[in-house]
Amino acid sequence: MDTYHFVLVKIYEAAQGKDSKPVDFKELLKATGYYSSYSDILERLSREGWITEDKRPHHVRITHWGIMEAKKLTAGESTSTESEVKKNINKAISEAKELLDILENLKASGENISDSLKISVKKKLSELSSTIEKIAVSTK
Repeated sequence: MDTYHFVLVKIYEAAQGKDSKPVDFKELLKATGYYSSYSDILERLSREGWITEDKRPHHVRITHWGIMEAKKLTAGESTSTESEVKKNINKAISEAKELLDILENLKASGENISDSLKISVKKKLSELSSTIEKIAVSTK
């Protein structure tokens, strides 16, 4: 997400999604670390029609178009999180299948279990555990 979209989402959040609520643009930019680009960001967001200046100095209001753009951006973030979860789930399935293959080889080898086979089981189990942890963290 570029700077302009980042600031737009912050305005959207500060206005609680309402086009009637003015936001102190100067303070918002100070808080996000973009104050040095005040005029550039104000000009660009205004030109796009996403914000309009309020009657109070340094205050802006998000427009209907700004709300729509911010919603689209925040929906994209949740979509990317979902795709990351799906990617990790598919990876876990693949690792579980590989672990199953290793365990079947272990079973077939009977009492003559090699150290390399034991290491393979431990390594694959560790990888699977790590992937499952990523899934758990990203779904919180």
